[in-house]
Amino acid sequence: MTRVAVVSPHLDDAVLSLGAFIHNLSRRGVEIAIVTVLAGDPDARTDAGPWDQQCGFRTLGAAARARRAEDERACHVLGASPVWLSYNDEQYDRGADDPTIAADLCVALGEPDVVLVPGYPLKHDDHAWLTRLVQLSDVVDPARTGFYVEQPYAAALATGRNSAKAPHQQPAWSHATMRPADAVAKMRAVAAYRSQHCMLGASWRRKLFAYELRRRGETVAWPPGGGVGELASIARQTFGVVVANEVLYMFNDLAVALTKIDDVLRDDGFLLTSNYVHGRSGELRRALDRSFDFVDAVHIVNPANPAAPRGWDIASHRKRQ
Repeated sequence: MTRVAVVSPHLDDAVLSLGAFIHNLSRRGVEIAIVTVLAGDPDARTDAGPWDQQCGFRTLGAAARARRAEDERACHVLGASPVWLSYNDEQYDRGADDPTIAADLCVALGEPDVVLVPGYPLKHDDHAWLTRLVQLSDVVDPARTGFYVEQPYAAALATGRNSAKAPHQQPAWSHATMRPADAVAKMRAVAAYRSQHCMLGASWRRKLFAYELRRRGETVAWPPGGGVGELASIARQTFGVVVANEVLYMFNDLAVALTKIDDVLRDDGFLLTSNYVHGRSGELRRALDRSFDFVDAVHIVNPANPAAPRGWDIASHRKRQ
């Protein structure tokens, strides 16, 4: 079974940023762990910090207990397993030095196939610190480390109300397709973090989901190493069959069009094409045969249709391995 670990600075960051994708992976049989590093000490009697006070908590321990319960409910909705480390956010003393935290995080992660950590905009100091910790220590193999766009920070940046720190140097971003069931599950999971809603503003959820709908989903950057083909396929919307019916001859740059079709075909996918016979038919056939593996073809003529007196070429191609 494929295992993915999402490293979350606080108790909500992973769900706000990747909740729909986590649900998508879980329902496809991928084992998901959300590892929260700054989950707080539930036994601490330290007076609550400024943020926790405004959320209604009197002590650090009370905030940690309540927020862990919220996180457990959210993870249950998404089909993920919560893992909590008892270190503290920037309101408090961290609780240990960086090498100690890195060692504990390494144990908590286990041996996942892919680890996803905050990647952009790294506006929050805790997020930037955690990403540096993962990168500069031996917590995980860089070839298995990917990144995710953090929410609600990226959505807030899109409104022009905040400024970002320099983006982390990462592989190319890709959109993780948000299917309706996954979007609904994310909404339910996000609603579980009730203690935080008052601090995030009245319209933050609407802005967050509007931002992701405009971009056709959440955003990840995959590790540079191999072994993530299945996950990358889930992250973007791919299809077993693509039908191009009377459209290929409309593109000015056919090579670009065929590349885009190849991008959305699964590894075992088929392309079915139908093109009426005209002056560019031979060019189209050759271009298809260069880009895909030919399977079969048939030529059809309908004497009753004067719009295509020379008939149609209907062909089947398979994605080239």
